[in-house]
Amino acid sequence: MSERMVYNQTDCWKGLQNGDPVALGYLYDTYAGILFEKAAVMTDNRDLVKDTLQDVFINIWFYRKSLGNVLHSQHYLVKVMRHLLLKKLNTPSSLPTEKMILVCPDLNAEEKMISSDLSLETGSRLRHAVTHLTEKQQSVIQLRFYDGLS
Repeated sequence: MSERMVYNQTDCWKGLQNGDPVALGYLYDTYAGILFEKAAVMTDNRDLVKDTLQDVFINIWFYRKSLGNVLHSQHYLVKVMRHLLLKKLNTPSSLPTEKMILVCPDLNAEEKMISSDLSLETGSRLRHAVTHLTEKQQSVIQLRFYDGLS
């Protein structure tokens, strides 16, 4: 078993881009607890948080060659975690409005990601607001938006 090195942020991300699994392990060991705590604030579903945490590091490994220069590891990882968790919280079985993401061909990738994040966040707020409605009001929404009745 290889011994874990202590990295500075720049060397860690460069090592990761070069395919160093020890760098990925270092990031996981250093930031997994923080990411878990931040995600646990967003949902009480601990299993979903654990799955999403694993997905963060799987995605980072998978897309390691296309990563840019990451200057603030914790901030970057929290943003990735938040994006993936919101995406999972807003599954296709959610409200129809959560599925409607503006897609415009002249938006660059960053603008599309921001648009997607805003749409997911809006859907999350909407779902939260619906939980505060009476049972009858929720039933009306179910009939109107899920069952297509007017």
